[in-house]
Amino acid sequence: MNSLTAVDQHNSIARLQQLADVPAAAGFRGFLQGMSAPWLGLKVMWLRPHLWKYAVVPTLINMGITVVALLAMLVMATGFVGLTHWWVSGWQGYWFWVGVGVEILGALLMVMVCIAAAVITWRLLSGLLCGYFYGRLASQMEIDLGLPAAEQRELSLRYEFRDTAVDLFWLLISLAVSLVVGLIPIIGPPVALAYSLYYQVLSCGRDKLAFPLALRAVRRADRIVFCREH
Repeated sequence: MNSLTAVDQHNSIARLQQLADVPAAAGFRGFLQGMSAPWLGLKVMWLRPHLWKYAVVPTLINMGITVVALLAMLVMATGFVGLTHWWVSGWQGYWFWVGVGVEILGALLMVMVCIAAAVITWRLLSGLLCGYFYGRLASQMEIDLGLPAAEQRELSLRYEFRDTAVDLFWLLISLAVSLVVGLIPIIGPPVALAYSLYYQVLSCGRDKLAFPLALRAVRRADRIVFCREH
């Protein structure tokens, strides 16, 4: 009952090709087009229900990792803020206001550190635990689009570990830059937040494009160039 007829199969493949052949827009329209990629992915999954078996496991794993990372961040931040408040609670006079400033700055700094720790944990575990399933999903998607499995490069666990390690290294560099910029009075925190969000969006886009490109044996340096152009 769930199987597709020949006509349905042809129509779904034609619609799939139509979705895949949407030209890339430029400027801000291109940014909005990229942000709508998850919605486009859901459309593809709706057209090709057999793909869900490759998507359910990484989705559940990602949800679990996200919940654990957020809870850990909340516990760490709450504990540090409570410790800072206890430390400055006895200060009097002029030092009272110094203590208030220390408490506020300490809380902001700890929140940034906790967010960084949560992001690192999420990216590391997501890359190691979900990479295999993302690769399977991308491979099946490419088969549906016309790229035979025989022409695809197999994505090994070694590839997943290496790629995750490199991504994590650059993520640490990005977070370190954000942390340093965030220490600049007044303008630092909003600039650091904007830069961090930009890097995360760019990084997520690169992650999703990495799988179909890696299946075509495109080198990492060339994948980065491709992502910048698209």
